[in-house]
Amino acid sequence: MPSDTEFNKILEEYINNPQKWPTEVLVKLSEIEETLKNDGTLNYKSLQPKNLIKFCENNFDCCLGYDLLSKKAEEEDLTEFITLSFCKRMLLSCHTSTRLVALEFLKKFNLVVGEYLDYLINGEKLVVDLNCFQEKGKLFRKLQYGNHKKVITNEEDEEIILRVLLAQYSVNFSIYWPKIDEIVSTFARGMDGNKFFNIWKEFYDFTTKNKDVDPYAVSNIISSKKNQNQNRGDRYLIRLSLIKVLSLSIGIVENNFVDVVNLFNDLYFNEFKYKDPNLFLTVNLINPAVKEKEIPLDEALAHARSIKIKDMVVEFCNLLSRVPKLSAHDKKNIVKDIVDHMLLDGDSRLLNPAIQIIKNFRYKYVHSYIETFEGLGDQHKFKNTLLKFQLTFDELSTDKFVHENHRSDLMKLIVKMLYGKIIHSKNDSRKSMFQFLAVLNDSEVDMFLELIYKKIIHYFAEYFEGKVFNIEKFEKDCLTFDMHSFINPYVIKHMLDYTGLIIQNMRMKLSPENIVHISDVCLLMLACVTKYFEFFKKIDKEDNNSNEEHINFKYNGILKDIRKQVTQMWVQIFSNFGRQPFLTEAKFQYFWNELVTKHTVMKIKPHFKVFQSFVSLHRYATIIQYDDWSEE
Repeated sequence: MPSDTEFNKILEEYINNPQKWPTEVLVKLSEIEETLKNDGTLNYKSLQPKNLIKFCENNFDCCLGYDLLSKKAEEEDLTEFITLSFCKRMLLSCHTSTRLVALEFLKKFNLVVGEYLDYLINGEKLVVDLNCFQEKGKLFRKLQYGNHKKVITNEEDEEIILRVLLAQYSVNFSIYWPKIDEIVSTFARGMDGNKFFNIWKEFYDFTTKNKDVDPYAVSNIISSKKNQNQNRGDRYLIRLSLIKVLSLSIGIVENNFVDVVNLFNDLYFNEFKYKDPNLFLTVNLINPAVKEKEIPLDEALAHARSIKIKDMVVEFCNLLSRVPKLSAHDKKNIVKDIVDHMLLDGDSRLLNPAIQIIKNFRYKYVHSYIETFEGLGDQHKFKNTLLKFQLTFDELSTDKFVHENHRSDLMKLIVKMLYGKIIHSKNDSRKSMFQFLAVLNDSEVDMFLELIYKKIIHYFAEYFEGKVFNIEKFEKDCLTFDMHSFINPYVIKHMLDYTGLIIQNMRMKLSPENIVHISDVCLLMLACVTKYFEFFKKIDKEDNNSNEEHINFKYNGILKDIRKQVTQMWVQIFSNFGRQPFLTEAKFQYFWNELVTKHTVMKIKPHFKVFQSFVSLHRYATIIQYDDWSEE
């Protein structure tokens, strides 16, 4: 074991060479410091103050640097090194010990003066547990806005108090937070609104910037070695508490609306929906052989964080649903854009908060029917509410409670909401939604089809010119498609399901252009199914004696299903729309070549006449032939 002199030398080298050190190094240095302190042999003189402060700044969440700085301040005069700004930054820490050092520095070096410092110091010395949280709350309550003026000397002191109060949300003890809410609310209502918001935003920005940094990484490792309790808090929970703080005074949200909305916009689009829209559309259909399934740690953490981010989105919605004259404030339509995305996403947790924001916009085309509209956000009232709108929008209905001038804008919201619910619902639940779509007019049908097929069209965007499928370009490029990175078969399955319901419920509403568009998308889906089986057949031949690659077993069942379904879909299309030339002869030739192969055919003989009559009716020169193949 190294001697005390060697330990001091190691500590000196790391402290006087300030940089951001990895967790394992900081744990080792903390253990060395504890050993030297217990032996009474720690040499503080060898630690340069400037380097020590830099070490603290670079390793903000490690208590080691602040502890060393505190002990060094007892032996040396550090007046020229300890600044007010440095102490204010220390108050952003999740560690009570670090905040306590900051408060003691403020008092020791006369950076601020006032009796309030004693209350803050005594409060931070109390551990938050079932025995002490009440007493800690009482101490801080003596500093609530109004009472605090008896113990402060200037407005700078208010800022210090508020910083310490906001830092209390880092304490992972939920029954303690309402006591802090009570005190912070007095500052939110009494303090200058801009000053309060600026301090709040500094905390929020800091936690956002360091959201993925575990503030207790070092301390928890040390605690685990000592068999002590570990801190399970994180900065995602702190941010959630900070957002809730703004609800204590909606006036602050209103006066700082642009900043609040920008924070919401950043949270929603850069965190909640930050991933590539094609991420879940693309899968590796060919997997290396694996012995057991493991969920990577990063993936597990990301899932837990996404739940917390969703909670934050809900809280922002709750704030904005209470802002007076929201429509006048949202001049750039940022909130409106977020709400549109929330409706389209179809997340059941976010639907009602989105509706509450729409309610607060007080649109004439919604507000007149707001009670009925709110029913769309209630899963128990949804079907009856949808039926009520369906009846009023029906051309033959005599009971129309929606004004004709309001239909267009109101229907846009309902269609977006329906799309979101459709993509998250099971087949049985979708039926009532597609039945509603039978009352759509031409422009609304166009809008719905654009939404329902947007995933697959976005994925293959380079092969669509407007709404028209460029079959020649696709036929050429598909030769190089790689099943290690190709569209998810489940996406094709869902699109086929949607198409079947569209034809079943909306066929009388579809224009010739709509039918051409649907047939183009179905032609693309047919080509994808063909590619799946062509590639799998190739893999089976090439890797018959190899274990390096195999077809991902979880796709076996779905591929058989969509092979059958895509054939049935085309029979349905030709049966309903065969009198219209929705396929050009070139596209029909491609369709026939793709469909009638051993890869895709599923008992097509009973329907052969349907395809033959289409060719005859439109006088195509294509000669279609068929051998009685069936699924193996």
